[in-house]
Amino acid sequence: MLPITSSMHSTDFAAGAECVIYVPVPQDKVGRLIGKGGEKVSSMSKEFHTKIEVDTKQGLVKLSGLSGDVHALHTHLILGPLASE
Repeated sequence: MLPITSSMHSTDFAAGAECVIYVPVPQDKVGRLIGKGGEKVSSMSKEFHTKIEVDTKQGLVKLSGLSGDVHALHTHLILGPLASE
């Protein structure tokens, strides 16, 4: 499992609180995460109601939105596009 660094924007850890999580992404998986023309990132952002920002130079993905949505997306990423093979 990938390590994460997280930063909460609220002291309220309820599912409705705003949340930001930074997820490290190996360089060999950045393309799989982004998709052709950004279509995968855009699709996941809509599906999970989150904002996704990919910093390819630092190998970090910033997930932001409501806590429950962000954590659901994080789980999806580590079990799907970012899973170890």
